[in-house]
Amino acid sequence: MKKLYFICLAGRIRSKRAAELFASRFETAYFGINKYAYYYEYHHDKPEYVMIALQKKLDSAEYIFVMEKYMKDALESLIGHPSDKIVVLGIEDKYVYESQELETILLEKITPYVKGLT
Repeated sequence: MKKLYFICLAGRIRSKRAAELFASRFETAYFGINKYAYYYEYHHDKPEYVMIALQKKLDSAEYIFVMEKYMKDALESLIGHPSDKIVVLGIEDKYVYESQELETILLEKITPYVKGLT
């Protein structure tokens, strides 16, 4: 089964809902970028295990969907190189969990990427 990762700020609303929406067709996981924010902010202090863990996620996933551009920048900074697997969805942190508007936007933005993956 193909893997998709979803990342938002805290891993509680946008990325969680996206993972739930696609869980019937893909192996999904979600988490918040704040888990790695310290290492992004103080990149001179990033331990190797953080980079290795992120690279393993990247290697195993078809895509890693991030909600905002700064999240892609943070991930690429941590792994040390750009990646075409990291996709910016451009979804602001203004929705409540399970809102119909959020679900519609997630489906519209993610479906074109995963349409042929099953």
